[in-house]
Amino acid sequence: MRSTVFWQSLVRWIALAAVLTPLAMSHALDAPAQAVLGAGAVLLFVSAFFWPRCPHCRTRIVQFSKRKWLPGLTCWHCGRPYDEDRCPPHLARLLEAVEQAAKVRKTDPAAADRLDADAEAEFAAASGRERAGLRERAPFDRAAALRLRTRLEEDLKALDRVRKTLLKSAESDSQAGAGLQNLEAAQRPIREEIASLNLTLQRLAARRSDQGGGLTSA
Repeated sequence: MRSTVFWQSLVRWIALAAVLTPLAMSHALDAPAQAVLGAGAVLLFVSAFFWPRCPHCRTRIVQFSKRKWLPGLTCWHCGRPYDEDRCPPHLARLLEAVEQAAKVRKTDPAAADRLDADAEAEFAAASGRERAGLRERAPFDRAAALRLRTRLEEDLKALDRVRKTLLKSAESDSQAGAGLQNLEAAQRPIREEIASLNLTLQRLAARRSDQGGGLTSA
């Protein structure tokens, strides 16, 4: 899972590499071309001091002192995920815990298992609290409805990946057919809730449009 600022930063470094490559073969370039490419390379590098930035605390994402040129999921300064719609804080904490567990698994498998279990339990509890709050606010809060829909769509994508895995093993695994049926049963209420949220969003948009029309008339 990559954030928007990750791709923005990656594109900048790719562009810088594309500019530096012909500069490395400067003997084939005339002086004006070298000057233009050199100026472009400088501008691209200097842009890392200003863009992209964390959308929450506005800190630049590049850590020059630590030579960290590309961002992770969370801001190194404020600790919040760069893209909270796609990666809520509890998911970022789960991914970090899983990464930590992987580092210690060879030397201490029991500790790694504890890290995984604790992280999964914390994730389930935090995810449940977040979704309960979103469902409570969604009928009258467009932002909550949109975020809840995003969470549910991510659930469907994850279940679809599981479905593809089961389909591949259906011929050799007699339990795969039952798993596919259970998967379809799990996807059905999610699709129904997304459809309900779409109706809610339409209703909220119509209400906002009516309110805007009333203000214009006044």
